[in-house]
Amino acid sequence: MKNKSINQKALPFCALLKEIPIAMRITLLLLFVLTFQLQARQIYSQDTKISLDMRNSTIEKVLQAIEEKSDYYFLYNNRLSMLIRK
Repeated sequence: MKNKSINQKALPFCALLKEIPIAMRITLLLLFVLTFQLQARQIYSQDTKISLDMRNSTIEKVLQAIEEKSDYYFLYNNRLSMLIRK
């Protein structure tokens, strides 16, 4: 009995591809095509620029000014802002 190495026993790629059902081949092809079609797009948060000149202002006033000039809304705890001032 001849001992064959693992490489000799391995099927070529085309033979392996034929063993995979057609539905799985199509799904895999679509997965690769859709994955390579993904593109990064610029969104509002990356394009928005706001200019503020608010020296010696409280955190509340700064966040309110940002809310007025943009579509952002902030939730914060007043107790935390008092801890920062101390």
